[in-house]
Amino acid sequence: MGLQLRLLPIEGIKEEIKGSGNFLNCEKDKVLFEQIEQINASTVPSDFQAYHDTEEGFVYGSLTKDAYGTELNYVFVKELLKFKPNSESQTNKAIWAYLKQLPPEGKIALYWN
Repeated sequence: MGLQLRLLPIEGIKEEIKGSGNFLNCEKDKVLFEQIEQINASTVPSDFQAYHDTEEGFVYGSLTKDAYGTELNYVFVKELLKFKPNSESQTNKAIWAYLKQLPPEGKIALYWN
């Protein structure tokens, strides 16, 4: 779908989805991104909020579509951890180390830009 991927760890308890106060900018990794695109994802709720780019810089607010105007989706951490980033990408390896510390049932929104 996209050339860049920003992962948004979702805050919330069990079924409730509030938003994301963090974001993780992945380095380009065509193979990894193609694998992630194949995950069966769910749409974030209409009141989802997260940090995102605006003309004024990063702001926290409503975010329900990615940079392409596509509905913002989320996947479970355990699904992302089935894949491994390119061994040469220090950034993506660090992001995957972070993901390993989250609960497997944790949710991550996928913001393609």
